[in-house]
Amino acid sequence: MMTTETPLPLESLSDLPLAPATHEAAGLSLDILIQLALKTLHFSGELTGNDLARHLGLNFSVIEPAVDFLKAHRQVEIVGGAMVGRASFRYRITDAGRVRCRSISTGATCSIS
Repeated sequence: MMTTETPLPLESLSDLPLAPATHEAAGLSLDILIQLALKTLHFSGELTGNDLARHLGLNFSVIEPAVDFLKAHRQVEIVGGAMVGRASFRYRITDAGRVRCRSISTGATCSIS
């Protein structure tokens, strides 16, 4: 016989935990976010910053440092989007990003240095 407990009702929305706004608050290293962003873009193609964050289950503010790092190292590029902020830009992996993604997939370490 299977029993289920009914969840206790929340008294208000303030009882819910806040979503993390940084990768540190989420308990994720920048290195892992870089790897996850590259793999996601590799398999998904073009995504807006918000869509990329949604695929990873995070807010854009959490993955933004990883996206900035990847742009600075020319592993992703901006291919369009609305001019209302970086979260609305469309990002696409570059050839350099694909090379790095393959090295991650083969078990090579992916350090951010």
